[in-house]
Amino acid sequence: MIDDEKDMVDILEVRLNSHGYEIIKATNGKIGCDIARKENPDLILLDIMMPGLSGEEIVKLLKKDSATKDIPIVFLSAALNKGDKKEIEIDGSHFQALAKPFYQLDLLSVIKKSLKKKNG
Repeated sequence: MIDDEKDMVDILEVRLNSHGYEIIKATNGKIGCDIARKENPDLILLDIMMPGLSGEEIVKLLKKDSATKDIPIVFLSAALNKGDKKEIEIDGSHFQALAKPFYQLDLLSVIKKSLKKKNG
């Protein structure tokens, strides 16, 4: 998870751990990209608006790197309308997106769907 809101990251870590997911946290894009290259996570939860590298810039960096280009990404953003489930398009690729605050069941559904697509 790459998000500059530490409280959000900590809350999601507890919730997702309770559903069997292991969370690796990064509070900025540079650290998040470095961790993604090193750890090769199954999925990245990514904030759109962050200081330094934005979510869009992070996606572009990860998709250019052969080690991280196939990792599914789900955007979480306060810039979207509450309750909306959307897709965000970046350079011709589409990514699932949820508005903050979001419903836990919606997040779990999007995570499962994204992981299922990745694993076929």
